Amino acid sequence: MSTVVRCIASVVPSALASVMAFVWPFVMTPVARASPVTQDQASPVLLTHVVSSGGDALRQAAGDGDIGMLLDAKTLSLSDAHAVVFAVEDAQAAGRDVIAIVDADLEDGSAVVAAACQGMVMIGDVSLTGCSDSWCSSPSHRASLSAQLAQSGGRDRAIAERLLGGTSALSYSPTQGVQSTAAQGGAGSIALAQQGKPMKLKAAALQAIGWSGQPQANVASALAAIAAGQVKTQPKVPSRSSGAASAPPPPGGKTSSPPPPAGSKAAPPPPPAGALPPAAAKKLQEIQADLASLKKDIENFNRLFTGEDGVWDQKSKGLREVWNTGEMTKHQPTKKDSSDLQESMRTKASRIARNIRGIKGAAKGVAVPQQAQLKALEDILRTFQASLATDDPDKYSRSSAQVMSTTIK
Repeated sequence: MSTVVRCIASVVPSALASVMAFVWPFVMTPVARASPVTQDQASPVLLTHVVSSGGDALRQAAGDGDIGMLLDAKTLSLSDAHAVVFAVEDAQAAGRDVIAIVDADLEDGSAVVAAACQGMVMIGDVSLTGCSDSWCSSPSHRASLSAQLAQSGGRDRAIAERLLGGTSALSYSPTQGVQSTAAQGGAGSIALAQQGKPMKLKAAALQAIGWSGQPQANVASALAAIAAGQVKTQPKVPSRSSGAASAPPPPGGKTSSPPPPAGSKAAPPPPPAGALPPAAAKKLQEIQADLASLKKDIENFNRLFTGEDGVWDQKSKGLREVWNTGEMTKHQPTKKDSSDLQESMRTKASRIARNIRGIKGAAKGVAVPQQAQLKALEDILRTFQASLATDDPDKYSRSSAQVMSTTIK
């Protein structure tokens, strides 16, 4: 018996080892696949990996600059698209913008993800086709998503809403901006959506409305453009000639407002030399640039607010009175200028606030010298945005004057 026992004892370990060698890869494979996807900085994050990782491929992407995401899925379901939009917002809150790389035609949820990113690079003459109403049957859900696209990607709200569904015609011209009509045929006028069909935006249209820059030849050149900071563009609004040589005073009325500081039209100064990491310094530059642009919008809007500009064919003369009485002019160009400027101010204020929230994460523990100023500006912008949402003339007068007197150096 002792001889038999010794034989069994010698055979069992080797047999067990053979079994484990066969079984172990099958045990470990699911674990490895469940791990978050990480990417080399020289390679884009793949949209399919973002979906399969529950968003961690973006949240845990290598490096500390902008993240290039290659949209390698032609379509996405509503739930997958919304999850990716949240991951884009999480990356941005941590101080990193996400740039969509589009190398093929995209539809519905994938097009929505592209619009949620803070920049977009098209490779060749590719297009984004929006959603039919069946993609998201809830109007309130579509409204919530369009607000996210406006805030996260800085997109025009009317275009974002049409991208998510609807059947109306939509067009754009450099002088009139976004119009709820078919293209009128003027210089630079383009159709964005045809009546009864999902919106389809080709590369030329995306450039015209400021959603993307020049198309790139391939993914490598797209990544190079992202690294060089050449792909983020400002959404376009119609150009306006004010006819005034100097800045107007702040809006008058029941609440007195301090005058804008001298030199408020000057370009923002460069970020201070020092220890800020590049991603944080870049956000500071973007805050300064958007703040200067927002001040210009406020100057233009104030002339409509006081009635100095525009045609007022009702008893209410100027938007201050209109906001109190609800009696708006019937003059379409004045109404359009008012709407465009309010949309532009909301977009820029949201983008500034978003960058303020993200700069601390981008600084990676390094103290931001302007942090107290930025926190004060974030509080001002919260009141400013609320005034535009509620048409509160007194709140607008106070908060807009505070924006005008704020300088971030």
